[in-house]
Amino acid sequence: MVDIGTPVTIVNGSFGPFGRGFDEINPGDRGADVLEIQKRLKQLGFYTGSLDGIYDEGMKIAVHGFQRAYGLEAKNTITKDDWHAMGFSEFE
Repeated sequence: MVDIGTPVTIVNGSFGPFGRGFDEINPGDRGADVLEIQKRLKQLGFYTGSLDGIYDEGMKIAVHGFQRAYGLEAKNTITKDDWHAMGFSEFE
């Protein structure tokens, strides 16, 4: 159960915008999943670029900053651990 008013992003299945679940995201990737990560990183103050769904150099810098700030290994790939640290979670 989720409290009323809680922001929810559906990330998989027929109701989700990207349908890949929490796949690894790498520089050069594009899509709704990248856009959701950009939005979250912007909310958290790490991303200042365009919300365009493209994992470019600016987003890479934001990802590294986020990973370091949250005690994660700074790497280009966004893994399931990174998704979770950003506050995303799976549900059915």
